[in-house]
Amino acid sequence: MKFRLEGLKDIARIVKELAIGLRNLNFSDNFTSFEVDDTITSGSTIIVRNKLTLEPTRWILTDTSGDGAISRGSTWDANYISFKNNGTISATIKIIVMK
Repeated sequence: MKFRLEGLKDIARIVKELAIGLRNLNFSDNFTSFEVDDTITSGSTIIVRNKLTLEPTRWILTDTSGDGAISRGSTWDANYISFKNNGTISATIKIIVMK
């Protein structure tokens, strides 16, 4: 839990708790998202269950190991998404998928 505001009535204490909580937010706390952490072999596609309740609109490759050239696959709907490795060797990837 980032914020402990329940029961606070003093404005100075509320501001202090908000400042502490906002300082501790990370990237994924600001977006409706989920992370894909997988390995994709050269030339292959992975299909992943979409953990959002609607078709995602954005994705960010946050980490990759290997010579992958990762692109969005053709399956991309409210149930599943896919990513393709167009590179020459396997790639271990971390991707944040967002609403």
